[in-house]
Amino acid sequence: MTFSDKLIALRRKAGWSQEELAERLNVSRQSVSKWEGAQSMPDIDKIVQLSSLFGVTTDYLLKDEQAEPEYTEDDTSPLPRIKALTAAYWLVVVAIFLWYTFGPNGNGQPQYSWFIWAIAGVVYAACVVAAKAFVRKKE
Repeated sequence: MTFSDKLIALRRKAGWSQEELAERLNVSRQSVSKWEGAQSMPDIDKIVQLSSLFGVTTDYLLKDEQAEPEYTEDDTSPLPRIKALTAAYWLVVVAIFLWYTFGPNGNGQPQYSWFIWAIAGVVYAACVVAAKAFVRKKE
């Protein structure tokens, strides 16, 4: 996978247009278009910015033989925080399910408490959308 393919995939995964990526990097949309079209390569400063922006290593961006992204654990990247929030959210949901089903006032029958998972899934999706919007607005 080439740099241009990786850049396209990362940009689309982030949900950004070429224009939005260009704004974040302080370059023109045409520059991003040329990078994605393999007509040119960004300078090293922009490679480092892209690495930080997408939370991947510079090796992943530059080495063609690396098809799978290598994510960084950079504190400035929102990815580790979102992972931590996801883990905490689902732990709380499991605790609520267990308490409701088997707790002191629980019915002991999980077939009646399935709705907890449906509600949790919808609320989780809403939280992810809100978190992504917050991160984009903050940037």
